[in-house]
Amino acid sequence: MLTTSHNDYNQSERDNILRKTPMRCEDTDLIEIACMKSFILKITTNTRTYEGRAKDIVYNEHRIQCLVIEQNRALTQIALDTISEVTALTQNPFFQTIKLNAKT
Repeated sequence: MLTTSHNDYNQSERDNILRKTPMRCEDTDLIEIACMKSFILKITTNTRTYEGRAKDIVYNEHRIQCLVIEQNRALTQIALDTISEVTALTQNPFFQTIKLNAKT
């Protein structure tokens, strides 16, 4: 089961997101490592906090780049541009917390 978060944008909001400055490459790389190693993450967005196992970074049906996490056997997509902070709950040598500038 796949649930989506922050994907119910209208056309104007989608266009706005596509024009925004992308996440720093270094930050995306760290999130990709978290996905490859299946870290458990705490993700803070503008509106809520998620906790789950990092699975992948994908583009949704609106061409918005999303982090996919697994929560209680369900997959959730979180738009990368809405994430303000990512904290690794899995101990690792790569990062503990990544502070981002959410753009929505």
